[in-house]
Amino acid sequence: TALPICPVTFQFKPGVNLNSPINYNYSTCDINNDDAEPFDFPLTFGPLISSQPGAVFTAYATYNEALTGSGGVLSTVHEGTYTIFIRVQIPNGCIAVATVNLNVTFNKIVVNSKTEYICFNGTDDISINLNTLSNGMLVSPATVPVVEFYSNYPDASFGINPISPNQIITTNGNFVTQTYYVRFEISDSCYTIRPITINLVHPVIEQSSFTVCDFNNDNTENVQLSQFSSAMIGSQNAVVTFYLTAADAASGNNPVNNVTFTGTQQFFVKINSYNCEQIYPFTVGLTSKPAVNPQVTVNLTNICDNNNDNTEIYDLTQAQSQITTSSNVNFTYYLNYDTVTHIFTNEITNPTQFVVTGGTATVYVKVKFNNNDCFSAVKLTIQMSFLPPVVLNNAVLNKCDEDFNLSETFQLSDATSQMFIPAQNTYPLSNITVTYYNTQAEANAGNPANQIGNTVTTNISTVQVWARFQVNTTGCYSVASIELNTYFPPKAINSTISVCDENLDGSYEVNLLNFTNLMVDAPNPANTFTFYLTLLDAQNGTNPIANPSNFTANPFPAQMWVNVQNIPGCNDIATITFTYGNKVTLLNNGPFPLATCDIGNDGSETVNLTQFQTQIYNGANVTFTYYASLADLNAGTNAIANPSAYLYNQVSGSSTIYVKVSVPGFCSNLIQIQLSLKKTPIFDIPTLYFCPEGSLSSYSVNITNYTIVSYQWTNPAGQTISTTNTITGINTVGTYSLTVTADNGCSYTKTFEIKHYEVPVITSIQFNGNNVIIYATGSKSILYSIDGINWQVSNSFNNLPTGITTFYVRFADSDCIVKKDGLVLDITNAITPNGDGLNDHWVIKDLQVFGTKMSNLKIFDRYQMLIFEQNSNTQFYWDGMIKGRVLPTASYWYVITIPDGRTFTGWVVVKNHNKI
Repeated sequence: TALPICPVTFQFKPGVNLNSPINYNYSTCDINNDDAEPFDFPLTFGPLISSQPGAVFTAYATYNEALTGSGGVLSTVHEGTYTIFIRVQIPNGCIAVATVNLNVTFNKIVVNSKTEYICFNGTDDISINLNTLSNGMLVSPATVPVVEFYSNYPDASFGINPISPNQIITTNGNFVTQTYYVRFEISDSCYTIRPITINLVHPVIEQSSFTVCDFNNDNTENVQLSQFSSAMIGSQNAVVTFYLTAADAASGNNPVNNVTFTGTQQFFVKINSYNCEQIYPFTVGLTSKPAVNPQVTVNLTNICDNNNDNTEIYDLTQAQSQITTSSNVNFTYYLNYDTVTHIFTNEITNPTQFVVTGGTATVYVKVKFNNNDCFSAVKLTIQMSFLPPVVLNNAVLNKCDEDFNLSETFQLSDATSQMFIPAQNTYPLSNITVTYYNTQAEANAGNPANQIGNTVTTNISTVQVWARFQVNTTGCYSVASIELNTYFPPKAINSTISVCDENLDGSYEVNLLNFTNLMVDAPNPANTFTFYLTLLDAQNGTNPIANPSNFTANPFPAQMWVNVQNIPGCNDIATITFTYGNKVTLLNNGPFPLATCDIGNDGSETVNLTQFQTQIYNGANVTFTYYASLADLNAGTNAIANPSAYLYNQVSGSSTIYVKVSVPGFCSNLIQIQLSLKKTPIFDIPTLYFCPEGSLSSYSVNITNYTIVSYQWTNPAGQTISTTNTITGINTVGTYSLTVTADNGCSYTKTFEIKHYEVPVITSIQFNGNNVIIYATGSKSILYSIDGINWQVSNSFNNLPTGITTFYVRFADSDCIVKKDGLVLDITNAITPNGDGLNDHWVIKDLQVFGTKMSNLKIFDRYQMLIFEQNSNTQFYWDGMIKGRVLPTASYWYVITIPDGRTFTGWVVVKNHNKI
């Protein structure tokens, strides 16, 4: 039957008309510099966001809070650039969220609070000047127009009832605190209030009389005076220093702490609290301690070591009469005592039940008067000599419940032979009374009313009772448990086991113990399994299989029998039938050849044996185990630990790897991997050199005994520059590499350097007129030339022509040449600027030898007035005029400065026939 289809109609309400986002800059004073100022968000932003009637505006810190209307509603602003969100809700219930980007800046008055400590005698009236005390409180700005003082914070907030800066504190006491409030004001609406706390300090001594114990009762004692510090100062924040005399205390000389004194002695203490000091006398007196025997030994003989645990209980309070005869004392017992510090530790909380272990124990007794804290320490030693103990063992009695009713009767005396071994005991069993109890506690108590009889009938599978063996002549005893177990006979089940040749040696083997869960209806840890080749042997318990955990036979039997037993006489027999399992079916039975390049040609290489696994078997739950020999595989020993990185040595190692392939539910299978190594075409390339001004014309490699099928040369940038055995035209130094591949698939990469030959360095060229000296440095003998053909040892050249000369240097044993240009200026000393086309201009050429560096020319008349100046990196050119006007015939002085540091001065004659 088809379901009817009904229309659904939606009706939308009008939404919020929203203006968003809004960017808003706001600046105000941060009153009290607390980074928070009240702000009316609805009043400020409501009109900017929406003009819809009845709209309600609420500000939130996050968009999600504004959308859900949850979280804290904003009522203050803080400084910074940040975003808030305004929830807008109109009367029909529709909402929208507007984004407001705030940029808030605060004007701040930064002020620190201040605390002052003033010393007084506890009763004086103290005058203070708040103007002085408030110095340093204002951090920024440097000054404010108004600083006022108030007695309370509300007055300071409202700016009412200011007080005079001169105040008097009249309160008495040892630590009087008075707080005033300082208002730092720029205007009535911009201020910061901070407190000045005045503390009047009068150090006092809270306790001035002390007693210490005279530990040796010799009326003298060495004490640490610092032990009284906390009692002296009480709750004051103070430090103390001790002195023997009032004069030392006043001068601060010879402070003491460790003192030895007799009887009662007066000392002096200087108490310093907030740099206020007072000196007080105090007395320390000695109080005697209880008289005791400092060491007491209690010897206890013929003590029973009940339960043969080498421990017995001793009541420590029994030794009190041997410790002291003093009255009005109490005793506390501890395991440890420090004779130097007189500190006891590890209190014994139940001294009447103190356990002595091993026959000897040492405890320390604190003997203290009831009316003071002085005490004596006593070392109490307890020594016990034990009688021979009764040595018992726990026993177990088992019965087979062939009726399956859990009702079996036990004779507890049947356990005696397990519990009592005569050779372990001193007392004969004939001198011992044996009784039985339901619990260990009852057995230890030995109450005859709680005894049970020798015969016990159980109604559950396991019951525990306790036996007490007590020596008749000494009363010493021990107790031990008897466990009464009732077993149902096991139910053996016929089973079938699939067997495999798991070690792949041609014979079937099986661990019969792995299948015992198939041979019985209910597993039980008490069950034992014994296997037989014939039913008769199983019934008679003869000829059991000796090694059931690794049973093998050839021929392998089709059947055997198992006897399942939990206790002697409680057993059942079943048949085991054997079937032969199927081997794992492999995708490829191999063998797999694995030829690997011998990278170092040293006969040893790491190989990944696991790379064939997906070709062998691609199912789930497969295990591959690798062996270097078949014998190791058969024995299950020396499996290769890391087959993915197996180190193969073709000289000492086997070239065949045996792989055992195992999958649950199938018998394992075997494949082989055949290993071999291929030679790698190893070669060498030395460091190559070329002249800095030239290039490496050509270099070739010749790799013998291999057929190379590819070459790849790369430059320092990693770019391929050749795919033959030769590189040419190299003009860049750096690290290069060559990778070659032989026809056997093995590759080798050699990295090498290409460098410049070392060449001399021309450090300077020094001119003296047209004579020059070339200065060059280098590690070897240098030759010099001005034509690159004729070379000389001398670095001097004379009578050079004007103009540019190229200078050459090289090492005597090298063809690499370094060159540099030099200039001999061609300066004429006369011009005739008359327009006849002959000698009309004064020109100095070849300045381009200095590259972009500028040379400078200045020309002066005889009155040292500069009439011409030029900077150039090509040539100087002067027409013999000054700003286009003809100069009179005369000599003019020049100064030429060129970039190599030389300066030339001299004169040039300007001859104007019409200007004399």
